[in-house]
Amino acid sequence: MRGWLGQFRTIRGRRGKQFETVYVRRKRGKVLRNSAPPHIDVPLDTVCFIILKARQYSQRDYDTGSDDAFNPSEGIAVSVVEEKVEDAVGEELLSIIADLDEDQQIDLVALAWLGRGDAEVSGWRNLRAEARRLHNSATGRYLLSDPLIADYLEAGLALLGLSCAETEENRP
Repeated sequence: MRGWLGQFRTIRGRRGKQFETVYVRRKRGKVLRNSAPPHIDVPLDTVCFIILKARQYSQRDYDTGSDDAFNPSEGIAVSVVEEKVEDAVGEELLSIIADLDEDQQIDLVALAWLGRGDAEVSGWRNLRAEARRLHNSATGRYLLSDPLIADYLEAGLALLGLSCAETEENRP
């Protein structure tokens, strides 16, 4: 669909006091209001939990201390502990992603691509179709192979007008 652009805008209601955020599409100077952004099958709290865990997973720190006071036996022990923690977080993430159904995994990949800037929101159907075409059993490993996956997912949510702020407030 060449010529379509999409973005979210906050507009004033009829009485001037009510505000709503709507998805606005433009084509050849015409503005079409669509109050519903593209729907994702993955629950927002699941995406936010994946973002949280992906941040933990991507913040790997292989530094075992300063070079001045390096004790090889302590350095090795610290490295092993860090690797086990990273493996546990990685395995948890892989398990969460594997437990999602196929459509949810496809939406998660398309959301990451959207956040990465591969397309505009108006191209959601095309992103989703491409993610479906390329879907396989290695979705979790594919997503975790990118150290910026948490940022991409968060940016994708923002483009869809969603945020993890609500889910973070509800966490104990």
